[in-house]
Amino acid sequence: MPVFLAVALADTSTLAGGEVYKVIGADGRITYSARPPVDPVDEQVETIRLDPGPSPSEHMDAQRRLQQMERQANRERDQLRVRQAEREAAAAAARDVEQARLELQRAQRKLESDGRALASGGLLASPEERAGLQRAEQRLRDALEAASRLSPASP
Repeated sequence: MPVFLAVALADTSTLAGGEVYKVIGADGRITYSARPPVDPVDEQVETIRLDPGPSPSEHMDAQRRLQQMERQANRERDQLRVRQAEREAAAAAARDVEQARLELQRAQRKLESDGRALASGGLLASPEERAGLQRAEQRLRDALEAASRLSPASP
C-alpha cells in the first residue's frame, strides 16, 4: 500500500491547485485519486484541497535568490579560507620568532659563560662563536620583520 500511495502522489504537479480524494473503503483500505469515487457507498471520502504551487515568476525569483545566496556563501567560504591561511601564517611566524629568540639566548649564554672563563684567566670567545651570536641576532630581526608584515599585532 505505501508503494501505491507514493505512485499516486508522485506527480502532484498536475493536481496543484486542485483536489485529491482520499477514499477509505469498507475493508479499511485507503486509496488516493484525482477523481472522486464512482460508487461512494460503504466508503468514506475526504476531499483534500491542494494549494497551488508557485507561479512561474515566483519560481524564477526563488531561483535567483538561491543563486545569489550560493554566490554569497561561496564568497564567505573563500574569505574564511583566506583568514584561516593568514592565521596559520601568523602562527608559523610566531613560532619562528620564538625559535629565533631561543637561539639568541643560547648564543648569549655561551658567550656569557666564555666571559666568565675569561675573567678567571681563560680564552676569549672564538670568532665562530661571535659570528654565531650575530647570526642569531640577525635571524631574530628577520623573524620579527616577517611577523610584523603579517599583522601589526604580531610579536
